[in-house]
Formats: sequence, C-alpha cells, structure tokens
Amino acid sequence: MAIKDNLLQKVYSNTEGRQILYFNNSEAFLAGIYPDIQKLDGVHGDQSSFAAGNVDFGPQLERLARYRNNFFRHWVIFYPNFVNAGPEKECFPNLDKTKDEATGLPKCTEKAPSVTSGGQPWRERYSPFMYNKILKKWDLWRYNEDYFVRLRKMIQTAYDYGIFVQLTLFDRTGTDKIGDDYCKIDNCSRWPYSPWNAKNNVNKVIDAQVKGVSEFYNRSLPGEIRYIERNRDRDRWPPEPPGPGIPELIIEPTTLGQLQDLYVEKVMQSTVEFPNVCYEIMNEPIGGAEGEIPDRVRWADAIVAVIYRYTQGKRFIFYNDFTPRKAGLDVIAWEKNKSVLVNYSHLDGIIFHGDVKQYEPNNLNPVIRRDLIIQVSTDTFTDQSEEYNRETAKNAFKKHMMFQAEAVEDSAAKGIGDAMPTIFKLPPLCGTWIKTSETPARVPHLFYTQKQDGTVLVFNPDKDCVSMQGAVTQMDSYKLVFWNQTMQKLGRQRYTLKDNNQQLTLVDGDWTQVFKRYQGPLALFFYQWEKISETPATQLAPYFMFVYPDNTLVTRRKDNFAVNNRARITNVTATQITIHSDTLNNETTWFYRFTEGGQKLSLEKSDHSWTQVFRRVV
Repeated sequence: MAIKDNLLQKVYSNTEGRQILYFNNSEAFLAGIYPDIQKLDGVHGDQSSFAAGNVDFGPQLERLARYRNNFFRHWVIFYPNFVNAGPEKECFPNLDKTKDEATGLPKCTEKAPSVTSGGQPWRERYSPFMYNKILKKWDLWRYNEDYFVRLRKMIQTAYDYGIFVQLTLFDRTGTDKIGDDYCKIDNCSRWPYSPWNAKNNVNKVIDAQVKGVSEFYNRSLPGEIRYIERNRDRDRWPPEPPGPGIPELIIEPTTLGQLQDLYVEKVMQSTVEFPNVCYEIMNEPIGGAEGEIPDRVRWADAIVAVIYRYTQGKRFIFYNDFTPRKAGLDVIAWEKNKSVLVNYSHLDGIIFHGDVKQYEPNNLNPVIRRDLIIQVSTDTFTDQSEEYNRETAKNAFKKHMMFQAEAVEDSAAKGIGDAMPTIFKLPPLCGTWIKTSETPARVPHLFYTQKQDGTVLVFNPDKDCVSMQGAVTQMDSYKLVFWNQTMQKLGRQRYTLKDNNQQLTLVDGDWTQVFKRYQGPLALFFYQWEKISETPATQLAPYFMFVYPDNTLVTRRKDNFAVNNRARITNVTATQITIHSDTLNNETTWFYRFTEGGQKLSLEKSDHSWTQVFRRVV
C-alpha cells in the first residue's frame, strides 16, 4: 500500500558526528508528557456507552498543544488497563495479593470484576484482541475492531494538533514480575492478566506460571487458532461450546511468532497511513537467553521485518535498549551481526530510559551516534514539576535528543513548553481558505493553502498567479513564522480560528485578513495547469488552466496570458467533472484521471471525442 512520505527526516550531521531529527530543513525538537488517553476513551475515561467513533480526544490533545508538547508514546497493549487497580492512592486494593498455600504465590484474583461504568469488561474494551466475556479469555488471532477505530481517531486528532505519536507495539513489563513486593511493584496486574498468558487466551500460549518473558521471544513456541469457517470467523467469536446443528471447531496449529506477526500487521494496516506516527518495537525489552546475539535482539529483528514491509522507510522504527549492564549493548550486538540480522538497516532510533541527564551522546558507542536518532524517557525518575521538566527538556534538546516525560501534570507539560526552542505544529488551520475580508484593503481575492508538510501557498485569482510561496518554520498556539520563498525573508503572523475552525484570521502588523475554510471536492484540481497534449489535435493555441476554490475555472493563452474561457465547475463526482462555460455558453462533462502523484491530469470528454492532458504548474 502506498503511504504518505514521512514528515520527519533523519539527517546525518558531520559536525555532530551523529543522526539528528529534521523537519522542513530545520532541526525538529519533539517532547511531551503522557495525555490521559491510555484507555483510548478520550477525555471521558470510563464511559463505555460512547460509540468507538464518537470518542472525543480533542480536549486532551489540545491541552498538549497549548503547552507546546508535540510528542507522546502510546502503548498499544497496556497492562494496567486489564484490571481495575482501585483508587489511585491505594495499592491495587481490588486484587487479592495473599499467597496461595499450594503455590506459595499471590492469588492475584479480583475482589470485584474490572468493568467500566457501562458494565463492559476492561479486558474487552482496552485490548486490541477480541475478548470473550463468558470464557473470560482473549483470542490473539482475532481483533477488537472498536479498539482500532478509537486508535485511528486518536492518531488523526493528534495529527490535527501537530502532535507525533509513537506506538509501542509490545510490552515486556506486562509479561514480567519484578521482586517480591507485590503491592508496590504491581506484579499482580502484570503477567497474571496478560493476553499472552495461556491462562487468559484460547491460543494456548504462553504456558508459564510466574512470568512469560523468556518464552515471549521464542517465536517457534506452538499454539493454535480455532474456527468453524476460517474467513467468516475471523471477525467474530465462533459459537462455543457447539450446540445443535453447530459443527465442531477446527483446531489449526500456529506459532507464537505467527500470532505476533499478525498482530503487528493489524496495527500497521490500521495506522501506517498517518504521517505523524512512528513505532517502538517493545517497551524495555530485557530477559531471554543472552550470548553474542541475545534472544530479544533476534526477536526484534524479525519484528522489524514485519513493520518495514508496511513502512518502506517512510515511518521511523525505534528499539528501546534497556540493557541493564550498559546502555546500547543490544543495538551494538545487532549492528555487529547485521549480516545475519538483516533488518538492522531498517532501524531508525534508539530509546533510553532512566535519568535523562546521564545520557551524553558523545560518550555512546560510535555505532549508535552514526546510525540512530536518540530518544530519552525519564521513566520512573520523573518529577512532575515545571522546573524539572524544563531543565530536563533543555538538556535533551541541547544534545539533539527526543524527550518523553513519564508525567501527566500540566506543570510538567508547561516546563517542556517553556524549554521548546522551536516548534512546528499541524493544527486545524491546514487546508485551503478563501479570503472574505481584509483591513486595510490590499489584495482582496486571495486563496490561502497550508499543507500538512508545512508548505504555504497564496494564490491570486485576479492575476492567475502565485503571490507567495513558502514553508512554516515555527508555530505555536497563536503565531506562526514562515519562510517567504517569494520574497526571500521570514514572515510572522498571528492567527486565530473561530466557528469550529471554519474561520481563519491572519494578522501581520496592521494588516488583518479573514478567510473561510474551503469545503468541497476540488482540492485535487488547484491551481495552475499547463496543457501538454491533446487527442485529436486541434488548432487551439497552447494555454494554462486555473481552478479555484470558489468553483471558477479560467484558461489563458500562454503567449500573452489573454483569457480564452471563463467557466464555473457545476458538479464533481469520483470520476467526472462538469464545467459550464460562461464564455461559450455551453456545459460539458469530462472523465478525469490523476497520475504521477497528482502532477498530471487527463480530461476526456464524456462522449470520448476529445482528450486533453495537463501537467501541474503549482
């Protein structure tokens, strides 16, 4: 599948001797706290009565944008969402942590069911996998489509606010247990309630009593899938147990690796189209057999192959190197054995957790600096204060590192915003706008287009020409700075959005311009086209065609720019465009087709008597 180009670039700096993150030919600084959307419910956390498509993520992401936070990590499988922890100030009071006499392990059973306010099990609502409320088990081969509807809507909303989302595909901590303090370190909510635990899934993987970390990297571990009709049953739970007239389930062998790959493919199919997405393979991957190539590194190489099949280099892939002995050892082993681990070349970034200030890129292995973007996360070192996050963010930016604060408070978000040396956003003002008024009057009929990649284009229909072309270099909630390529200088404007983002006001000194948002299907046809061929050939002189957001169309001779035709576009469908010529007093319908990434346009008359081909000028 074809996807949009990445909005970010990885650029090697000879001066720094390392990879640095860029946007629009300038260094990009990404940082942010966690918004309160881990449960994929927008701002209304526990209201399962909301349909998946109606959840509103806007207020939470607007909160980040207000503080100039433009990045956050999102765990696709988040273990705390599978069991009700109870009141925040208490330590999992809903779990029975007394030890079972037979096993000597905590019971970890729920005192009350973990359900939302609408009565929906947490494990059904907050998991990407399909959950059976009767069996109280997941199927790792089937997916929770409502979850992916909400996931896509969250990413799209983040895109509207200029925020990048890093999707964490797998989580080692959810398959683990740490130490013996089952209250403080919430072990009861981890492996006992993991979808990968055989006790919790119908696929019979992974059968481990205490923790499933080592087995998780064993991609050949056997499992099974179950269905009556394979294709039909993929999106539903088959009847179980079989009743009268219901055939027996077919049991088909599979492997843990195949189930993991199918899950990755589902996430990629649902999200890779968004240019504000990047991927983290696993949160804190430790454990498994060590050696020259640790099991977890072989496993990660296999997962990268699946991710890259969809991204084709257009979305960044990160490895969270949580090597306890020394930061970066996994990646160093990966690179050293890249003749065997052939997907190392598709890795774009490395993530370090802990005390962010201790990471000095110049002290890291040259392989890491040469090949990878560096991202740091405060993890459990997090302080929610404004001062801590401001200084920590400044330190990360100074060292050209991305920064994820394991913080949720406004104070932390404000600290990051205060530290942000420059910022770009992709807010709801992106699109095409028609000028409705200005004070003082200068150029009354302008069309203003801002694209998601930062490109700005101002078109003057009175002169049928571009009056300004440039690119946004900095933007926050109130003002934008752009490079005016036409005049070769920086421009600065304050902007406001009103009427549910349908009205845009731009203020430049004493000049105020007001625009209304274009709502219609013509965006693909904007603005200037040059006719390059026609069949059959006619005696028409070479000309330009101009299409505008107010549905007008003008053609002009190339030699003297004189008007050939003034017309109105009266209808557009998925395949046809109808044009009423005011000059010729007739109406014609044309089949249209865009090729070469929208740079070439073919118009064929509906009676197939004439075909014209144009190339895009602007």
